Amino acid sequence: SERSKSVLLSHLPGLAYRCNYDEEWTMQFVSAGCFQLTGYKAESLLYNREISFNDLIVPEYRETLRKEWKRILRDRNSFNHEYEIITSSGERKWVLEMGEGVFNNGKVVALEGIIIDITRRKSIENNLKYNSEHDRWTGLYNRNYLEELLKKQRDMNNDFRRALIGINVSDIQVLNSVYGFHYTQDILKDIATKLSEYADESKLLFNISENQFVFYVRKYKDRDQIIEITKAVSAVAESVLSMERIGGGIGIVEIERKNCHDTDQLLK
Repeated sequence: SERSKSVLLSHLPGLAYRCNYDEEWTMQFVSAGCFQLTGYKAESLLYNREISFNDLIVPEYRETLRKEWKRILRDRNSFNHEYEIITSSGERKWVLEMGEGVFNNGKVVALEGIIIDITRRKSIENNLKYNSEHDRWTGLYNRNYLEELLKKQRDMNNDFRRALIGINVSDIQVLNSVYGFHYTQDILKDIATKLSEYADESKLLFNISENQFVFYVRKYKDRDQIIEITKAVSAVAESVLSMERIGGGIGIVEIERKNCHDTDQLLK
């Protein structure tokens, strides 16, 4: 039995533990994999001799973990949660913790489980998520992300004003046939850079197709204000397009109850 446990722990991409259910997650036992995962020797964490496990957890996750453990222990379920830790070298790693409570006469006497390194998997997931939400060339959020955002905010029944400002630069295709794809992509990047300077929390910028940008404007006062915003956006776009002697189009659609459910039509 001891030999089997030793083989298991030596091949674990992380650590096994038994700890107190307290503020510091005071370790009663930590396997040798602790060093490879955290950069600290197992002895350093035992009974908080040099550092507590709580100190390794990235601060913004600490309260969430406490609440999740409290919920799990109340229902006597298994714990399964992803979060980040900070190693001895200052590196941030994503980990997956799986564990459960140890009870005696209905009281929690300890927590037991494993914590494994999922940094590589998380990196792949984040890259996939980024690519699905962003335009490859400009780095701006894409149509998929805008559609999801519009649906989400529609379902929230917000009562503040919302509108889309569409900037169409389809004339750029003329340059594409003369100077090539990469030349026109550089122009689109320049336009994206200029428009991004005008974007903020109330004016989100998207690149929804190869020649169309959209500002999603929220919480503006009235129609006069959205027109003034559109004039400013037009001037920014024109500063780039005029250098290339090409034109573009710009238009506004205000999002109202009667049209908010047809996202595809809004973008058309």
